[in-house]
Amino acid sequence: MPKYTWVSYGGDARIWLAIGLLAVAGGVTFAGFRLPLPVGLTRPGRAGRVALILAWAVSIPAFLTGVTIYIRQFIHVPLFLVEITTLLLLRLSPMVRLTRATFFCYALMLGVFAVWALSGFGYPSAPLPTTLNIVSKILAFVTALTLFLPHRPQPEQAPGPGTSEQAHPVTLS
Repeated sequence: MPKYTWVSYGGDARIWLAIGLLAVAGGVTFAGFRLPLPVGLTRPGRAGRVALILAWAVSIPAFLTGVTIYIRQFIHVPLFLVEITTLLLLRLSPMVRLTRATFFCYALMLGVFAVWALSGFGYPSAPLPTTLNIVSKILAFVTALTLFLPHRPQPEQAPGPGTSEQAHPVTLS
């Protein structure tokens, strides 16, 4: 069985990667300030729901097959398929909303990746890469949690006193 090694970024590649990650983090932060939030995701119709569930159901055996047969050689494609279809399944939940906290946590995670890129994206065995790896995973978890934050209406969106009306988030189609 071949031995795999971690390949770190070096030279100009790590600088360009860090610049790209910081640019995306800046764009995400800007979107967090400018978009009318929170945004409820549009829910797919029946055909869309069936397609999402079938794609997810097919991606898991594909991933497991990749693990057992190829042992890390071609595992990334089915792994990304599982990740993407799982994220798309979130659209089925009426609780999922994009909030400013989602955008800011995601931008912060990209910023941590940019710092890690400047250090070459080294394997997490030394203190700095290990710390950056841990912080990025915690931020990824917090970002996912922010998708489920309950909606708190702003004062200008709040229903009047004495009414049973509830505030509704902005929905993008």
